[in-house]
Amino acid sequence: MNRGSTPAGLGARDTLRLEMGMPLYGHELTSDRNAAEAGFTKAISPDKEFIGSEVVCDVSKRSSTLVGLMLSDRRAAREGDRVETASGEIVGKVTSGSFAPSMGNAVALGYVDVRHAAAGEDLVVQTERHALPSTVVTTPFYRKATARTPMANFLDQED
Repeated sequence: MNRGSTPAGLGARDTLRLEMGMPLYGHELTSDRNAAEAGFTKAISPDKEFIGSEVVCDVSKRSSTLVGLMLSDRRAAREGDRVETASGEIVGKVTSGSFAPSMGNAVALGYVDVRHAAAGEDLVVQTERHALPSTVVTTPFYRKATARTPMANFLDQED
């Protein structure tokens, strides 16, 4: 705070974690999703056996995976919105979505059928009122530290 930051609330936490592509328990992480589906394969040793390891480590058993969706404008997707192909085939569901202040447009996380989860795939998020064009992207969405100030300005450099 001595270097210029100001306290922020839950809404700020949500947009910041979403811009970084970080999953939140109750949204992207649930008892119905395993760690591999959510992209946490770095934390899973393929050489160790554990309860469920044969399912979690077997890529062929994954029907969907967590992806980042870059929407085309400021209108945000919300949890539960359908993700579809341009032809209307339902291929997934949004788990979190919001306007991303650092990006200047809306972003979302969602589980999408692995056949449509490649970066660059064009999809449509179907909200209650609008069809929002989106593209699958790698996360994090935002890669430049903070929106207004380089992260290095907030780090102690006295080592």
